[in-house]
Amino acid sequence: MLSGRTNDQVKADPDRLWRSDLPAARASQLLRAPTFQGPTDDELDALDSFGGSGTWAVFGGTEHAPIPERRAGERILAKGVTAARPGVAAPLEQPDADPDQTRTYLVVDEPAALVWAANFGALEWHTWTSPVDSAHRPSYVLIDLDPGTDTSRADLLVLARLHRTAFEHLKLVAQAKLTGRRGIQIWVPVAGDLDFEGTRAWVEELSRTVGAGRA
Repeated sequence: MLSGRTNDQVKADPDRLWRSDLPAARASQLLRAPTFQGPTDDELDALDSFGGSGTWAVFGGTEHAPIPERRAGERILAKGVTAARPGVAAPLEQPDADPDQTRTYLVVDEPAALVWAANFGALEWHTWTSPVDSAHRPSYVLIDLDPGTDTSRADLLVLARLHRTAFEHLKLVAQAKLTGRRGIQIWVPVAGDLDFEGTRAWVEELSRTVGAGRA
């Protein structure tokens, strides 16, 4: 009904997959990236006319995203929610956070919020390892191999391969990706009802074992 296609057409070329194991809000999974139409010249001209302040209706006017005003050379480091947060970027509260930890995070889950975050200069991606509806139950374990200035690329690759051997021995699925200039992250999906304390202890034991093998 949503697509205007027949059942046979949908079956032959589906756009989405329904995951019955997920909450209803996340059960509909896109199978392909949506078609994106870039801004027109008129829209870009209108944006330029705002100067240092104004509002921009994003994606059909769902929300107006404020354009932060900055002085030349000014830098802002803000971890967590700032006063400039638009209504389109939902907050995720962590009431049990320690006093020196971030209490409120932003959830960027629609295009207008992403545009605001990019405009605010806040797109440094440190991916959260748990879903929004179960923030204290990680769905992935993240192992961050972040070499210091005295660590060679060859030593880093040796360490990554030792982790790979450990995962093969444990019969675990793990995926690696490059980060920053030289770092490597290893992502391992979590099965079961584990919290961050449990996964953190497991990673520490794994890393100590791998480190002992390297020595």
